[in-house]
Formats: sequence, C-alpha cells, structure tokens
Amino acid sequence: MLEKFRGMKWAGSKPPATADKTAESAAPATASQGDATDQAALEKALANPAEKIRLQAVLQLEDLTRLLPLCTDDSSEKVRLAAARQYTRFLPDEQDTLDLLNRYSSDAGTRELAKTITGYSPHNRVREHGATLFSAQADLADIAINTRFHDTRSEAIARIDSIAEMDRCWRQIKSKDKIAARDLKTRLDAHHAEAKQAQDRTEACEKLVESMQALSGSVWSPHYANTHAQLHQRWSALDFTPDEQSQRRFTEAEQIARAKVEENAAQQHLHDARERLLTTLEQAHDSLTACETEQLPAAIESTQTCLSQTDEQWRQLASTAAPADTDTQRFQQRHRALSKLQELAKTINRTSNPSADADTDWSKQLKALEAVQQQLANTTTPAFAGNLPAMISTARQALEKQRQGNNELRQSIAKQFGALQGAIRAKRWGPAKSIYERLERKIARLEGRDKPSQLEKLERLGTELKELGDWKVFASQPKLEALCEQMEALPAAGLSPRDQADRIKDLQTQWKSMGASPAQQALWPRFKQAADTAYEPCKKYFAARREEKQSKLDQRAEICDMLEQYIESCDWDNPDWRLVEKTVRTARTEWRNRRVFDRKASKPLDERFDALIKSLNDKLDPVYEANATEKSELIAKVKQLGEGEINQHCINQVKRLQSVWKTGGIMRRKTDQALWKEFNAACGEIFNTHRAHQREQYKSSVEHVTRARAIIDELKTIAKGSTFDEKHLQKLQDEFQQLPEFPERDARYLKRDYSRALNDVDKGRENASDNSRRAEQDRLRHKAQLCEQLEAMAGGTPADLESDITTILDEWQEGDKTDQAEWRKAMNLRRDSIVLHLQNGTLPDYEKNTADRRMLCIELEILLDRETPAEDRNLRRQHQLEKLQDGLTSSATVSKQALLEDLSNQWLCAFPADPALRDSLNSRFNETLGSARKR
Repeated sequence: MLEKFRGMKWAGSKPPATADKTAESAAPATASQGDATDQAALEKALANPAEKIRLQAVLQLEDLTRLLPLCTDDSSEKVRLAAARQYTRFLPDEQDTLDLLNRYSSDAGTRELAKTITGYSPHNRVREHGATLFSAQADLADIAINTRFHDTRSEAIARIDSIAEMDRCWRQIKSKDKIAARDLKTRLDAHHAEAKQAQDRTEACEKLVESMQALSGSVWSPHYANTHAQLHQRWSALDFTPDEQSQRRFTEAEQIARAKVEENAAQQHLHDARERLLTTLEQAHDSLTACETEQLPAAIESTQTCLSQTDEQWRQLASTAAPADTDTQRFQQRHRALSKLQELAKTINRTSNPSADADTDWSKQLKALEAVQQQLANTTTPAFAGNLPAMISTARQALEKQRQGNNELRQSIAKQFGALQGAIRAKRWGPAKSIYERLERKIARLEGRDKPSQLEKLERLGTELKELGDWKVFASQPKLEALCEQMEALPAAGLSPRDQADRIKDLQTQWKSMGASPAQQALWPRFKQAADTAYEPCKKYFAARREEKQSKLDQRAEICDMLEQYIESCDWDNPDWRLVEKTVRTARTEWRNRRVFDRKASKPLDERFDALIKSLNDKLDPVYEANATEKSELIAKVKQLGEGEINQHCINQVKRLQSVWKTGGIMRRKTDQALWKEFNAACGEIFNTHRAHQREQYKSSVEHVTRARAIIDELKTIAKGSTFDEKHLQKLQDEFQQLPEFPERDARYLKRDYSRALNDVDKGRENASDNSRRAEQDRLRHKAQLCEQLEAMAGGTPADLESDITTILDEWQEGDKTDQAEWRKAMNLRRDSIVLHLQNGTLPDYEKNTADRRMLCIELEILLDRETPAEDRNLRRQHQLEKLQDGLTSSATVSKQALLEDLSNQWLCAFPADPALRDSLNSRFNETLGSARKR
C-alpha cells in the first residue's frame, strides 16, 4: 500500500495555492480508496458522532489530505492520535517530509502532530531530524514515552535533564522498553543515592546527639559506662564534620554523662570490698569441705577465726555506706552455711569409729552410724565424712551374715512351691506328685515362725493335686464321646467328598492326641464304625476320579496313535506344509484339553507325545528356515532401495515387495512377527522420506509466506500481552518489509493482516498504559479514604485517639513502586499533616484548605465548560483574568484527559476543608468529574 503514495504530492508538503491544486492532489488518494460508493461510506463514518466508528474509519483511510485535518481538528483525542499515526505511516522518506516537520514543530497547533511524526515515522532519517527540533524537557519526555522505536527513545532520553521528567518517562516506558528504562533508572538511582547519603549523614549525627542526651538524662545501669565510651568513640570516628550546633549539644550531654561515670566509680570500690569478704567466706567453706578426718581439729579452729574476722570487717564497711539488702542477704547466707559446716565437722570429730568385736550389737551400732549420716543428708558431702559410708557398710554386712543361713532354706522351698503350682496348672499329675513329696520333707526341716504358714500352703496345693487326679480319670471320656458324635454326624453334614475325607482325617488325629485310657479303649469300636460309614461317599468319589483319569489317559494314547499314523501315511516328498503345521497345532490343543493331574501316571504318554511332535517339528524346521531366509532377502532388498534415491520408481518397487511378502510361506509366529516388524519399519522409512521430500518441496515454495504469517501471529500475541519490547517490534517490522514479493493470492490478505496487527499492538500499548494509571488512581483513592478517617477524628483527645490512629496507619500501604513520586509524596504529606494535628490536639487550617479545594472545583468546571455556582462565579472570573494576564491559556500540547487525571489526583491529595462545607465540595467536584467520564 505504501508504494501507491511514494510518487504522490501528499498534503502538507507545500502550501496549497488554489482549490484546484488541492483537488488534484486529492484525486490519486480518492482513486486508491475504491469506487464512489466506498468513499461515500467512509466519509459518512468519519462524520459519525460515535468515537468508535470514527476511529475504525480513520484506520481504513489512506488519503493524506483527508487525514491531516483529522490529526488536529477532531473532538476525540483517540481519533486525533490514530489519525496522526496513520498520517505518519504513509509519509515518504523525502526532504519535503523534513520541511513539513519543521513547520509543524514551530506551530503550537500542530506541535503534537510533529511529536507523533517524530515518534512513529518508519523512516530513521525523519525520526532523527524530528528529535533535533525539540528541546523542552516535557516534549522530549513525550517523544520518549510515545515512540515505537528504541533508537529514537534512547536519543530523546539522553537529552532529558529534569529529574521530574526522567521519573515520569521511566514510569511510562518501563513496560515498553526495558533497556531504555534501565538507563533512566540508573540515572535516577544515582540522584537519589546522593540525596540519601546527605540524609544518612544528618540522621547519623542527630542519632548520636540524641543517644548521648538520652544517656545523660537516664539513671545508672550496668552498661552506662560502656555506652558512654561507645558513643564518644563513634562521635570521634565520624568521617565528616558535624555542624556547630550538633557539636555543642553533644559536648554538653557528654560532660553530664562523664560526671555520672566518675561518681559510680567510687561506689564500685565499696562494692568490690564487700565482694572480697563474700569470696573469703566461700573459700573458707570450700577449704573445710576438702579437709580430711585427721585434719579436722586445726581446720575447725581456723574456720572460727575466719568467721569472727569477716563479721567485724562487714560491720566496718556498713558504717561507711549502707550495703544493699541483696548484699546483706548474700553475706548472711554464706556466714550461716560456713557455721553449719563447722558444727558438722565438730560432730564427726567427736564420733568414734564403730567397733568390730564379736559381742557388738550390730543392729544398734548401725542405727548410731545412720544418725550421723542423716545429719549430712542435706549438704554436700565433705571429705572428712568420706569414710562414713564404709563404716555403715561394714555394720550392715555383719548383720546380713546372721540372716543369710535362715534364708537359703526358705528360698529352696519357695522355688519348689512355684514348680508344684506350674505342674498343677499344666495338668501334669505325675510330676506334681513327685514335687509334693519333696516339699513335705523340706518343710519338716524348717525352723522359725513361718513354718506353719508353709504347711498350710502345702495342704492347699495337696487338695488341688487330688482334684487333678480325679479329673484325669473322668476328663477324657466326654471328649472322646464328642469325637464319636462328630464322626457319626459327618454323613449328614453335606460336605463335598474331598472335604469330608479331610474332616475324617482331622478327627482321627484328635483321637490319637487324647492318649491311651480305659475310656478310649471302650469307645474305639464305636468311633471306628462311624469313620467307616462316613468314608463310603469318599470311596465312590475317588473311584470316579480314577475312572476319569483313565479315560483321559486312553484319549491321550489315541492322540499319539493318530499322530503315528499321520507320520507314516504322509507323502513327505511333496507335503502340504501348512497342513503339517495345522496338525501340530491341533494336536497340542487336544493334548492340553485332556490334561491329567496325576503326572506320574501320565509321564510315559507325555514322553511319547513329545517325541512325535519333535519328529514333526524336525521336518518343519528346514521349511521355517528357508521361508525366513526368503523374507530376510526381501528385507535386504527394501533396505537397499532405501539407501538409494527415493523417487516414485522406488516407491513402486517397495509396493511390489510388499505383495511378494504376503505370498510367502509358513514360519514360526515369533520369528514371523520380528521379521515383519523389521520389514514394515524399512518400508515405512522409505515412505516417510518420500513424504518428507514432498513436504519440503511445498514448504520451500511458500517459505516467505509462512514467515510472514508467523510475524503477523507474533505481533498479535505481543498485542495481547502487557509488555512491549520496542526493539523486537522494530526488528519484526523490518523483517516483514524485506520479505520477497508474495504470490498474488496471498499478498492482499497478508498486508491487510499485517496492518491490523500493528494497529492491535498500538491499542495494546495504550491499554497497558491506561491500566497502570487506573491502578495508581485506585491506590490514591484508598489512601484518601484513610486520610478522611483520620481527618474525621480532628478535635479529639490525643490519648483516646492513639489506638485508632495506629489501626489506620497499619492499614496504610506505601503502594506500588511504579506510582508517580509526585502524588505519593503529596498523599504522604496529607497523612503526616493530619497525624501531627491529632497528636498535638490542634486543628488544620480549614480556611486555607477550603479555598484551595474551591479553586480545584473552579479549574475543573473551566476545563469541562461547566457552570460554576453563583457564590464562586466572581472567583472564577478573577482566576480566568489572572490566567489571561499571565499568558497561561490551556496548552494544546496537553490532552484534556491528562488534565482531568491531574485535577483528580490534586483533589485526592488536598488537605481537608471545613467540615461544614466538606460534603458539598466533594459532591460538587465528583459530579462535575462524573459528567466528563459519562461522555
């Protein structure tokens, strides 16, 4: 489509002299649009009041003379932008375009069109020339934000010095051009780092001054001196010179803190002296604890001296300065502990060693030694009491020897009582009787008070033994009778013959396990008769099984006879091998159907059958091998064909070999399947290669068409995304333009789809930018609501409001890092201002804030050409007069939508108005803004 315009005199290249020349220049464009009917429909769509319809018509318009007025005069900003982009797309790379761009950039009415041409022109020379025509920071930022080309954006960004414009530019392009955004972010971060370093130094200096002032005004603590030294050292180590006021404040606070440190040093001296007395008592206690028994007299005397001296020294220190209650308690505790240990040492020293004479009453002697041990039970065992356990142990051993002799006999009796009880529980009457007699003899020798109890226990067990004997006589008869009854009931149980035989065998096993007895001998004939009667059905069943086995053996013998007869009667010089194979297969099936489970009886017939089948297989093996060789040769021929040129002749040869394969002879199934798999794979490879050649030939003929469709699909995919890599987009456009000429049937549709895909990319880029702005405004509105909650608390008591303020501030979020710094800072200022008023119990300047909000309402009404309420009309006229006098009329370079968004953000960040007028002002502003959005 672009080729049609390169030889044209397009609108705007030179000022039109007459209406006739304008008509002449418009004639080729009109001819390119089609017949008169299409042109009339397009003109009707361009005059339609609906923005969407006009926008679609602009995207179809290719007449530059018709596009130019739409770029500046249409009422819709979107239509103007679309027309400007469409106009730019068809401008040729010629000197006339550069001259036109010079005129557009110097005229305020067409300056926006000049920036659009600079950002959207597909010609590098036009973009480079247009970038040199703009020097204003805002214009350069607009070009960098809106251009579709990375090189133009990079050139514009390099000329931006304003921090605010750099920040605006970075926020708008970071989702479009990551490389350019990274360069801008680096410059912004460097500026912020310098400001942060200065702020950090000020904060570090102020923090040290505040810390020293807090230390000088605080009470003494264990870490006071160390904190003072650390703060002094950190102040001296600062790598910059603080201001004079900070140095003075730090010096005054440091002198107060140093005086407290010196005062505490004197108190520490008294504290150390008391600690030494406590250590002396502790050492005396440890020394007495380590003293041996023979050293006790001297140790007791030195301990008494230590107690007296430390008591006197403590009273002297107390007269100088009263000790703390905790120190007095510690001294008294250690003094009492040493006194108690001294008393124990005196007790041990007075106690004589226990005597080991034969007349010693060991029981009494042991009680005396245990009383001494009881005195030391609640203290750490000292060294001088180390022999006390040995003395107690010696007394206990002597007492134990007296008791040991009487215990041995009692232990033997107790052991045999346990054996007797175990034998009775196990129903072992004979072993129990023997143990009972031995116990009688041992208890007769026993002396002491426990003999009657042992005799009583033996009598009880004797009664149990007698009962066991009676049970042995009568216990087996009921069980034997029960076995007889179970055997007699078997015929009526309805069991299968095999299960009934197993049950008979189980009952016979139980009968034997009862052991020999008179009752067993008496009941045996009855049990035997019942077993014989129950086995009668089993006898018939097993006889039938034997007949069935014999029948199957006879049938298997007949199969062997038939095979022998077939082998003898077959004409092996000219056999039907398929019939031979079928005979073997049928014989195997019949043999399996007459399986005999008695392997021993069937073994001779199995050997005979295997020999006959082997003789037939021996005859079939050469045939199988010959047929396998033949099919292997067919496989080799197919592979040989695959190694040569794959053409239609080759394909015909392969099909002929497939027909030969189907007429081949018999083979073993497993071998046949393996060879067929190999043969089929070789044939398939040839067919696949042939089809691949055909596809490659077709693909090569339409390769550039396929690539063009791929580029269009990729552009459509990019348009649906949220990020746009401008460098990659430019690369795709250049590649599409360099593709060879398309076939006539594809050219029209490819170029149409390509143009639509580019339009979709533009729409996607605009939607991504709109979504980002809407998300930012939603966050501002949420924070404005939180500020309104805080502002509603004005006039309350600070102490009562502290909890509510904390709850609202916890809900506050800093917002996305992509928010504009201007609005985030303004909203934080509104929050901090009302929080400060609430904490101080003061009220905001409602008069000034109300006037500011009135002015924002007036500016919005002027922008939307809406009527202002009567009370503010004089203020509106005065404001408009001031604007005219200052020459600040609305700029054509700023869109109406951008101004609306700016006013909306200013309203959200504005300080609170008078509560009496707050709701009316909010309603006035929101209704005016809502009317603009409905349009």
